[in-house]
Amino acid sequence: MPVNMEDYIRLLETMVEQQKMQIQSQDARILEQEQTIAQLRALVDELRLLKVSDE
Repeated sequence: MPVNMEDYIRLLETMVEQQKMQIQSQDARILEQEQTIAQLRALVDELRLLKVSDE
């Protein structure tokens, strides 16, 4: 536990930096997921066209 205001401020700054890094990591993961979803949607569209042309 911080004993003075400077230590408390340093602790808070460290926590903020850790949260920023976590948010950046989550943003990267979300972007990857959005790209994967777009690829899967394109694949579904292609498969639907193939199914229609086979019928």
